[in-house]
Amino acid sequence: MKGSLLFPETIKCINTIFERFEKINNENNSFISIISQWYDNLSSFSNVHPEFEISTIIIHINHYIARNYVMTDQYKFYLNQLRQSPLIFTAKQLFYIKTCPFF
Repeated sequence: MKGSLLFPETIKCINTIFERFEKINNENNSFISIISQWYDNLSSFSNVHPEFEISTIIIHINHYIARNYVMTDQYKFYLNQLRQSPLIFTAKQLFYIKTCPFF
């Protein structure tokens, strides 16, 4: 039951979420925070229920994030900002910082 609340039914739904995410220009858009929280919950759920890690949806999400977010120029930019004085991070920066290190 819990899995059905977190997992979209199709890969098309996942692609739509990421396409919308990529079109956002405002780095503090609430959609980014929602997606980040959803991914946190999905990751936590997958850790508790490892049988879901082989789901085509999870595999697709992980490949998509690895291909499009991990070690991209944007992610490297955010890592460089971490070396500077303390900042107030945008929702998009927090998404990269929280999501990408797991890969």
